[in-house]
Amino acid sequence: MTSADAEAGTVDTNQLPADEMPSTTRRRRDSIRVLLYRLAQRRIVRRTRFQALYVQLPFELAAAVAEYPRLEVAPQEGSKYKNFHPVHLRFHAVQDVSRLADDRALNIAMARAPSTLAEQNRVRLLPKLQARVDKATRTRVSVAELETAFPRHLPGKFSPATSQQLTDHSLEALNRFLDVYQVLTEQSSVHHLNPDNLGPELVLEFRRLSDVPTGRLTLPHRQGRTSGEGSPPDEHLLSLINNALRREPHKHPLDLVRRLYLRAGRFADMGEYEAAIESLQTSAERLVFALHTLVLAEQGHSSNVLESLLPATFSAALKKMPSLLGGNWSTSGNGAVALYWSGLYMVRNRVTHVGVTPDRDSVPDAFDAYSALWVHALDRTMARRAAYPRTALAVHGGIGLRKAGALDKAMRTFIAGVEAAGEGDTFWLPADQR
Repeated sequence: MTSADAEAGTVDTNQLPADEMPSTTRRRRDSIRVLLYRLAQRRIVRRTRFQALYVQLPFELAAAVAEYPRLEVAPQEGSKYKNFHPVHLRFHAVQDVSRLADDRALNIAMARAPSTLAEQNRVRLLPKLQARVDKATRTRVSVAELETAFPRHLPGKFSPATSQQLTDHSLEALNRFLDVYQVLTEQSSVHHLNPDNLGPELVLEFRRLSDVPTGRLTLPHRQGRTSGEGSPPDEHLLSLINNALRREPHKHPLDLVRRLYLRAGRFADMGEYEAAIESLQTSAERLVFALHTLVLAEQGHSSNVLESLLPATFSAALKKMPSLLGGNWSTSGNGAVALYWSGLYMVRNRVTHVGVTPDRDSVPDAFDAYSALWVHALDRTMARRAAYPRTALAVHGGIGLRKAGALDKAMRTFIAGVEAAGEGDTFWLPADQR
């Protein structure tokens, strides 16, 4: 019997007509039919139960993400959620007052954490949430809807413990998406969500797949930070997000570099100047070691020996850069690296080791010094793209190469070979990991 048979409530026996069967055989057959039907229905019900989690974001996303029907984030291999179902993300604007959940929803609850929910305290709260809206504001994409099915190894019924696991799994997927989004848009106000600091505007909903809601959810207005945002995303944002989500499990070495840089911008916006300097310098060090890793992988070193070839200190890594990418990497003189060294590295040392407190005016100079190092790295990887095309592609991306006029015949041939080998999401890794 197939699941389609069970959903239709029928079983095609392809047997003799009932009036030609002995009564004992007919009763046995009917009993088996009922048993199989009930078992199939249980599997279907369990498979179609899911949890939807709605979270108001403390920042605003681009309007384009709300136009995408659904983004899928699969569990990472080796994580504690590897046996869970994927999480599907949707994003909603916060102005439309139409209901998002209908009366067929099994349960709706709100709490600071699912573990605090009690059976007697679960109530339908969407009308109350909507009533708290003071007045309509401009449309802002700042509500995330996270949906995931009940895994087979968890109880099929609602319980705080089950909900806690599904919520943690969903929020981890959302944070992975936010990592990708932040790097693509250069929006420093975007950051990870800490489950302990979500506040009361967290809505849980348990329903079956047949109870699919429509419309948008309105939650209490909360003004997101607008300072520190990058330039508006371009028309390629949706395709870039999908591509980046596929690559995310393989941890592109420059993703963390950019996140640390954007984190420094957020700290600076908040007046946390010491933390901004620390994060900026950590990003610079990650950048240099990422370039080492990319070049060593392209030189053919396997993953089990690559780490042993990395320099032991940051200063040693800088000294080896000329042999890898050429150019001036001296920390003295008037070059880009010397500007970085005096404007950020030495400033960080005084903050960390001497206890100097940076003032607001010194922070922009540190960001300028970091930019000098970043632009120098871009220039050197572009200049050596013939020798290290994988590194150039990893640093600049196809769009960056095209904008720089560097997508020549040789590079296009190389990219075509990467795609033909199925390495589009892993091309920067050592050969034994692609």
